[in-house]
Amino acid sequence: MEILLSTFKKRSDFELIVNDFHDAVGASSVVNHYLLGTTKSILLKNMWKYTSYLVPKSDYEYSQMPAPSSKHEIQLPSNQYMEVTILLETALYKYKIKSEEIVRLRHEMLEIIEETRDQCNETEISSLDAVEVNNKKISALLKRKNINSDEMPSGALKTGRGLPHPLWIDVNLDEKKIYISSKIFIKDSASNTDIDELMEKIEARKRFLDLKLVEDNGPAHLFDSHVFSIGEGIPIRLFIRYLKKFSNEFDLIYVNDSGNILKTASY
Repeated sequence: MEILLSTFKKRSDFELIVNDFHDAVGASSVVNHYLLGTTKSILLKNMWKYTSYLVPKSDYEYSQMPAPSSKHEIQLPSNQYMEVTILLETALYKYKIKSEEIVRLRHEMLEIIEETRDQCNETEISSLDAVEVNNKKISALLKRKNINSDEMPSGALKTGRGLPHPLWIDVNLDEKKIYISSKIFIKDSASNTDIDELMEKIEARKRFLDLKLVEDNGPAHLFDSHVFSIGEGIPIRLFIRYLKKFSNEFDLIYVNDSGNILKTASY
């Protein structure tokens, strides 16, 4: 599922929506402390910077009320976070946004708002500046989050213990992008029928991954990759959450392997 905010933020009235929400929070006697230290311009800028780091959700997940995700020490109680959510929904309704879009946008926008609060109230480094992005820095960042990694001959980092399925993280400084990818190899004994049945099962539950069956580049395998912009740096919390989601979704593929045609991942 695509991130709706990717296209929505291009609306001519998007800045007005963000500004109205910020004003409404500041005027609330219940949650006027929520955005202290967080300016309208920073909030708007982060909506543009960090959209690619958002994790898509299922329709069911979008239908649920958003939950706070900032650091525990600055999280709002559930009743106050509900008030923040209502204020955002009100700002969106004011500009005649469709109800089905609001259900998704409230999750996506609040995730970036929570990230912005983290950065404005940081007690530890919460983002990695673009000039600092390299394998050594990312490896150290992963280690702080209990994720091991090693540099491969290709120059990419391969994750080890700490994630359920290994990922490759490749920094391209020329493009100012970072790519994450993973794969699962298929056993040589697998028949075309076995592979087709597995792909049908995977396609039926596809939400986050867009798996490709690769058969013309060495041993047959399932593959997917995602890309992030690092031109404005890396938001650490969102980045780690995305890695965990990506890795976990690859690990869940084995649940569909009733024919036992997939090779177990090796670290």
